[in-house]
Amino acid sequence: MAMKNFDSTFWIKILLATISAIAIADAPYSYYQVFRIIMLSGLLLIIFKEPSNFWKVIWLSSILLIQPFYKLPISKDAWKVIDFIWIIVFLYTAFMKPVLKEE
Repeated sequence: MAMKNFDSTFWIKILLATISAIAIADAPYSYYQVFRIIMLSGLLLIIFKEPSNFWKVIWLSSILLIQPFYKLPISKDAWKVIDFIWIIVFLYTAFMKPVLKEE
């Protein structure tokens, strides 16, 4: 069985969606510290490989929200909504077909 030709960020997006799903459950504080570092690293890798400026802005906004250096005062319920949105966005962008421009 041949593997689909996924873009180079496919597995990174799947990993980030998975750890975002785990973050929705109640986890120890140390998980969220590691979560922030993994998300930051993964999003940086995605940004450098992303051809679309629209998605670069989305990923950069996510980095500013998740960065581990200054924790924004956001409630747990709001974080769960943000995590759920990330899951949807990561999975959508991982499986969507790239739009080819006609020249």
